Amino acid sequence: HEHGNSNVIQLMKDPVLLPGSRNIVDRVAIHRSLLSVEQDPFTRQPLKENELIPQKELKEEIEIWKKKRL
Repeated sequence: HEHGNSNVIQLMKDPVLLPGSRNIVDRVAIHRSLLSVEQDPFTRQPLKENELIPQKELKEEIEIWKKKRL
């Protein structure tokens, strides 16, 4: 599967897991969203930046994928 963000066709640089909805998004995208409203955009449940769960293995997979293809 491709390692893109469902909202934009772009490779994620720093994927994070949203604990409530279990969706994985790029940290930059969710950071911008949380500046406006501190909630999970998928569930509308309260969400703070410090609750984001880094996805280190996925980040490494993306880096390897980029090195092979870009």
